[in-house]
Amino acid sequence: MTKYSTDPIGLKITDPNTIKLTWKDQHESIYDTLKLRLLCPCAECRGGHGGKVGDNVSHIKAPIIVNDYNKIGRYALAFDFSDLHRGGIYSYDYLREICPCEICKGDAEKNYK
Repeated sequence: MTKYSTDPIGLKITDPNTIKLTWKDQHESIYDTLKLRLLCPCAECRGGHGGKVGDNVSHIKAPIIVNDYNKIGRYALAFDFSDLHRGGIYSYDYLREICPCEICKGDAEKNYK
């Protein structure tokens, strides 16, 4: 069980290259859109078969922006990226796991050592 909230209460595209997601525990995750695109969890980008085939994101270059997004049920978001990719379903658990802030990166490093 996670020790942090994976319930979002707000999402804002703050500029063409940045998305801010606010969680129920008031934590704010600020994502660079290129990095978010590079971390797309879909089978096309991760290679399918649990990532055993390899990734398929090395061709992606800046600038990448998010044109729009859609909620997927009560558990995820799907982003419409400027490179026309729309296949990734980013679960809230995954988005919180990849939060780039110093606090979350530190927690992730502790958990994976």
